[in-house]
Amino acid sequence: MIIIFLLCLSPGFISPVWAQEESKEPVSYSIQAPDKICAGEHFKITTIFDIREGWHVYALIDGNIGMGKSVTRVSFKLPEGIKTVGPLQLPKGAIYTGKGIQMTQKFQLAKEVPKGKLNIIVKIVYQCCNEEMCYPPVRKKVNITIEVK
Repeated sequence: MIIIFLLCLSPGFISPVWAQEESKEPVSYSIQAPDKICAGEHFKITTIFDIREGWHVYALIDGNIGMGKSVTRVSFKLPEGIKTVGPLQLPKGAIYTGKGIQMTQKFQLAKEVPKGKLNIIVKIVYQCCNEEMCYPPVRKKVNITIEVK
């Protein structure tokens, strides 16, 4: 699948959105992140899943893992100077269905990070199923560039 770059306007700032090219797959996703941050600031990255009607993905909970289900995961490969703040914020439930399923991670940028560009790799894993079948797990990596002002 091709990753495309879009701009999403939010009150007070512009935030890039990385999204899959429109497809007929049961699951699509987009990633929202700031395009610019200042040293020492907190920021967040949100992955948003849209799941077609009749399909679902499994939540990252012990029950699903214990049953051998391939659970939905979002993780990050971070450059020096960025640390996570708290755990990944996940929706409640054992399965996720519908549009706008959000997984958000908060971060803090160290005060001593010099101006320039930082690259963060977002790793996404999910497996979509319906009542009759499951597709093989999907594993994607999306590179996000954030400018330090």
